[in-house]
Amino acid sequence: MSTSPRPPALRERWAYRLPRLTSAWQAAGWYLAATLLLTWPLARGLGSDIPADTGDSLLNCWILAWGADHVIRFVGGDLHAFDGFWNGNFFHPASLTLAYSEHLFPQVLQIAPVYALTGNVILCYNLVFLSTFVLCGLGTYLLVRELTGHPAAGFLAGLFFAFAPYRLAQFPHVQVLSIQWMAFALYGLTRYAKTGGLWPLAGASVALLAQNLSCGYFLLYFGPFAAAYGTWEVVRRRLPGWPLALGRLALAFAAVGALTLPFLLPYMDLRALGFPPRSLGELSIFSADVLSYLTGPTTSHGTARLFQAYQKPEGEVFLGLVPMALALAGLVLAWRDARHQAREAGYGIGRLEVPARWGRPVSVLLTVVLVAELAALAFILIGGPRVLRLGSVAVRLRDMDHPAVAATLAGLALLAWSRRARVTARQLAGSVGFWAVAAAVAALLSLGPSITSGGIAVGPGPYRLLYEHVPGFDGIRVPARLALEVALFVAVLAGFALARLRKSSPDPNSAGLAGRHRSVFAVLGLLFLVEVWPPPILINHTDPVERAVTPPSPVPYGRQTPPVYAFLAGLPEDTVILEMPFGREGYELRYLFYSTLHWRRLVNGYSGGLTDRYYLLTLELGHPVRNWDRAWEALATSTAQVVVVHEGAYLGDQGPRVSGWLEHHGARRLAAFGPDVVFALSPEAGAGR
Repeated sequence: MSTSPRPPALRERWAYRLPRLTSAWQAAGWYLAATLLLTWPLARGLGSDIPADTGDSLLNCWILAWGADHVIRFVGGDLHAFDGFWNGNFFHPASLTLAYSEHLFPQVLQIAPVYALTGNVILCYNLVFLSTFVLCGLGTYLLVRELTGHPAAGFLAGLFFAFAPYRLAQFPHVQVLSIQWMAFALYGLTRYAKTGGLWPLAGASVALLAQNLSCGYFLLYFGPFAAAYGTWEVVRRRLPGWPLALGRLALAFAAVGALTLPFLLPYMDLRALGFPPRSLGELSIFSADVLSYLTGPTTSHGTARLFQAYQKPEGEVFLGLVPMALALAGLVLAWRDARHQAREAGYGIGRLEVPARWGRPVSVLLTVVLVAELAALAFILIGGPRVLRLGSVAVRLRDMDHPAVAATLAGLALLAWSRRARVTARQLAGSVGFWAVAAAVAALLSLGPSITSGGIAVGPGPYRLLYEHVPGFDGIRVPARLALEVALFVAVLAGFALARLRKSSPDPNSAGLAGRHRSVFAVLGLLFLVEVWPPPILINHTDPVERAVTPPSPVPYGRQTPPVYAFLAGLPEDTVILEMPFGREGYELRYLFYSTLHWRRLVNGYSGGLTDRYYLLTLELGHPVRNWDRAWEALATSTAQVVVVHEGAYLGDQGPRVSGWLEHHGARRLAAFGPDVVFALSPEAGAGR
């Protein structure tokens, strides 16, 4: 029986896709190699070392282990595994404690198989950490390659985003590093707008959902940009049936919202229980300053650390000279091309809808006003309020309101007056316009509720409107993290500039770095690496603890795990444990981390917020030597059944004194493991041993 040959169209389609797939795998391999190099020496201690510091990283380790434990039990047949999922085992007896921070559910799904096989949460954490760099690079590569048709430009753009200097400053925050799905979502939306296919739309929806659930910041920060971009691309391209395509896009975003909602409800319930919003003062502290964009991370060993215009919390948002210069070049080249196209189309000064004798003078006047006001705005933003003297004339630049309004009005008037300006703007919008506007809007919002330059207020920020009128924005505290979206948009703009350079190559259609500009691309990549160069990165950094011994570094784990936690794992499942020293952040993080080995309920805890009950306990149990009786009263009301005293964590003889205090009040010694002593507060506590 003979078979008919495969249709030529299908054969050609696969012949087209396979080289692109191979190229993407090659790019991923290079990004992986760059990640291992630029995060060295983490690769040699994946199962034991923690990148950056042992602060929020340990909290995120607990979150990953907590989620993976529930997923594994559910897959194993326990249909009730997710009952109580949001009630973490810390801050007992408080509820919804997982919602005090990120839930990291997509990252949990990433590492669940590895956690099931190894039980090593540090290994799982490091795999998530490293994957963010590889996937950020790959997603941006696919996006820029799709937009420009040039894999080489896409590869460098991916490098710029994956290793943006601001990302180096976020090493302790794996949830903030997990922004890789943004580029994949934009890539899917681009493919959908080009083809109208449902698979790209489905891929974009999955990526957007993953981004929503990976980090609460970018659920709020990125969603509007994604919706605007998808709508803009579909309308701009106007493929046959584009109104239907818009409807499908709206349904896709609605579906993503519906799937995101169940993960938002616990946070809404927490607010209803009295969890307070972030204050405007707190937001201002963690907003970017204008000069933050000229401030590099001190953790870099490259030239980026030389840029130290203004230091403040979360203020190291420098994006790199190479990508910034390329992005600016891309804008200039796109503007020049748009003007040339407008001129070629015959929209010169003589074609204005006004008499020629008025057309040129008015256009020139409006252009001069626009440029002058933009220059004044730049002076204020970079240098703060000042007085400029032009000969005998003094120009007072107090704040940004006047020049911003004047520049807007001049720009709108120029567009209304000049058909050539309108055509140029339309052509520019069709190429790099969205990315330029998105970068500007994200940068403006990153400056927070009050825009400052060098710490001096220069005007109100539009972020305050979001804080006051959009639900959710009053629950997050670091507007500066919008700079990570700026980094993505700048990387795309840099990709356009690189593609323009690539087009001038004698062999512009080749997939590799062929042609006479190959060395230029290599030099630009090397210059960027010289800028950011982070290795050797800081690992296992542990801050000193007030009035206590600094915890050991690296965190003892695996065979080095303190044996007291194996003992706690043998206690009845409903046992409530309190560990001392109490209320010391450095130790609270360790207690939370080690609770992944026993999952008993803890009175201790650490997260993005504290309960009132925990705060009051800290006042008395944080330093029990100040008033032993009041400390005992606090302990008696804490719901704790078992107390672990880490005598070696106290200074001097305070550790044994705390143990003696417990025994004096009738606590029963259950076990001792060197300096770690376990006490039962009631006769029945520890009876399961």
